[in-house]
Amino acid sequence: MDIPSASETQVSTQMLPWRPRRAIVRPIVALVLAALIIGLTMTEAMRRGLDHAVAVSSSEETAIAIALSDMVYHLHLGYVGLASVLNTIQQHWNGSAGWTDVSVLVQNFHNEQILNDGIRAAASLGPQKPGYFADGSLITTIYDDMGEVDFVKLSFAIFGMRIQSLFFTFFLLLAISAVTFILAFRNNLTALALLLCTLFALYVELFLAAFDPVAVPSFFGMRHGSALALVPMWHFMLLLILRRRPSPGVVVGAVIQLSILILAWRIRGAAGWTFIFLFALAFGLATVEWWRTQQKPTEPRRGAGRRQLWMTTFGAMGTWTRDWPRFLQTGLKWPVVLLLVGMLANGIYNQQSRHFIYSTDDVLPRHGLWWSVVRGHYAGGIYNERATHKEEGTPEGWWYLRDYLDRIHLIPWTGAYTMSEPVPGLTSPWTGGNVKYRMGDEAFEHIFFEAIRLHPLRVLSVFLHDKPPYIIRYLSQGFTNAKSDAWMWLILAAGIGVFGFLLLLEDKGEEEKGESIAPGKAILLVAAAVVVATLPTFLAYPLPWLLTDSMLLLVTLASLTIGMGSYAALGYARQKRQETSRTCKSVPL
Repeated sequence: MDIPSASETQVSTQMLPWRPRRAIVRPIVALVLAALIIGLTMTEAMRRGLDHAVAVSSSEETAIAIALSDMVYHLHLGYVGLASVLNTIQQHWNGSAGWTDVSVLVQNFHNEQILNDGIRAAASLGPQKPGYFADGSLITTIYDDMGEVDFVKLSFAIFGMRIQSLFFTFFLLLAISAVTFILAFRNNLTALALLLCTLFALYVELFLAAFDPVAVPSFFGMRHGSALALVPMWHFMLLLILRRRPSPGVVVGAVIQLSILILAWRIRGAAGWTFIFLFALAFGLATVEWWRTQQKPTEPRRGAGRRQLWMTTFGAMGTWTRDWPRFLQTGLKWPVVLLLVGMLANGIYNQQSRHFIYSTDDVLPRHGLWWSVVRGHYAGGIYNERATHKEEGTPEGWWYLRDYLDRIHLIPWTGAYTMSEPVPGLTSPWTGGNVKYRMGDEAFEHIFFEAIRLHPLRVLSVFLHDKPPYIIRYLSQGFTNAKSDAWMWLILAAGIGVFGFLLLLEDKGEEEKGESIAPGKAILLVAAAVVVATLPTFLAYPLPWLLTDSMLLLVTLASLTIGMGSYAALGYARQKRQETSRTCKSVPL
């Protein structure tokens, strides 16, 4: 029996007291760093005035008006608001500029006093008698995701009826998500490093060309609310990879993250990419696990490699067709089931909570998908040339819609680009003369698939050849158009911080127990998330403010690659040094 030397006994004795303390030190360090990062981001954002900056859009005004209609005037008709409340907000926020002078609108929508005066005035109208959609007394979100209304209600209920409440609620939800994450993975260094890099990416974003004074002026809002989904997505990803059992504490944490994830999805429908990522990950893990349970194929004979390969492949496919129930059971882990239950509950809530008008052709309870798809490919020349140009001053895709409805003999169009031309049946009398957006969105679905049927190769070329350069260009503009190179130094500092975090709190025993994930695997997963996050833009149209999730993930990926890559290189060097040392000891003198 080998007896340890005195030096080995001394080292092991010194390390034993430290290991139990790491279970306490790691979450404490992570909590302190997360609080510092969130506090630093909030302080810098407030210094720049982002706590009272609203996108120049009637959509944000409408969401606040509907929230006030329910909270103050107790309308409660299901995401329906009072037109008088909206008009009061617009009188203060828009002023005499209406929607014509963008420079004046930007100043007003970034003016704390004007914004809060408008909210206070809209909440102080006195008793309001609900009218009808027919007389213009009621309003809807028309074509926006309705989660912004929920977000505004939550913000006003917690922090009061002022514009800064939206800013504070964003970071409150982010902090709750971060704390829940740390408590769930308190001993997983790789997971904690991933969280800290994700939080720090929001700070780095302040130094990129990501925020736009018109479209995306701050962290909250319809075009940036999806950022709240990142930490919950990582939470569910780790639950799947680490195969956590559904203990009460783990389930409660997952439910908290699921609530924030669904809220972010309701605020911005494009955040649905997170669900696609998680389901694809679950499918991939199930495939790997199923494959490992199969018998290993016999070694192919010399000279029969290709034939043996095809036989092995078809044999595996045949086995899968017989074992698909077990494969499905393997893929439906409890985190996946919880995600599906959350999506189902959200769908049921939507059907039961919103007004009947959202079931008509006049409005959409979400942002139009197919309208965006067609609008995103208008430059590809895959639609009728009669409706390809002269869209200035008209709704996006308007002439594509007019052309299609004329070709199917539903609503005539002379071919003239005149907005005053009568369009019977296409505009809604219940939404102030807006387009019937549900009807329009369904028409755009037909327009898109008609283009696929008529021009399949051209559509394929648009996706594979024309679109990627646009996406890369707009995504890179967030970095290349930044006012300084501060973001580069911040990413480097974050990478060094991750390296130090891993080095100081490392424990080789965890990797042997399977309680952590390898740095390389973590980097690959974040890279995959970058690709999936870009899919909504790939389908629709690429614009800088629609790529915020991808920018945040790229910053996270860069920080992790620097930190974990350095840590992995150090581990490799250690391993080589140990092997050399063992080799030298084994060689007799």
